[in-house]
Amino acid sequence: MIFSSGLGHHRLKRFALCLSLLSVATLTTAASDSARVISTHVEKMTGKPAKTAADKSSVIALINLEEVMPDCQQQIAKTKIKSVQRSESGITTESITFSLSNATITIPTHMGDNPILTLDDLVDATKFIRVGQTYFIHFQTCEHTQERSLINIYAI
Repeated sequence: MIFSSGLGHHRLKRFALCLSLLSVATLTTAASDSARVISTHVEKMTGKPAKTAADKSSVIALINLEEVMPDCQQQIAKTKIKSVQRSESGITTESITFSLSNATITIPTHMGDNPILTLDDLVDATKFIRVGQTYFIHFQTCEHTQERSLINIYAI
């Protein structure tokens, strides 16, 4: 087997799903009106019943949060969340600070501005984004404004 990193069977399937979603998302033009919260069901992945209600469904990715712009530089990284800036209500995540190599970068999410995401989606997304956790992220930096935007974020 290619992956011998000690990942459990269900985590390996989640990792493979994230990689396949990442490859699709980077090849197509994502639009902010197609933003999605991707969840998985533990029972379907492992074939075993979930032990708790929290185990029944978990978010594994947020995709198409921002439109992919042709004049912007696309970047993909495996990174850890250093801090999170939430809205006043605490329902949405406004920006995330990531550690990349020897630097930190802060990227706005624009989740609260997205008309497609429901209140339940926003709550699930907020629970998914946790300080100290490692994720695969796909973001862009636009040359004309030097502004970064988060396009996709995947659980590892």
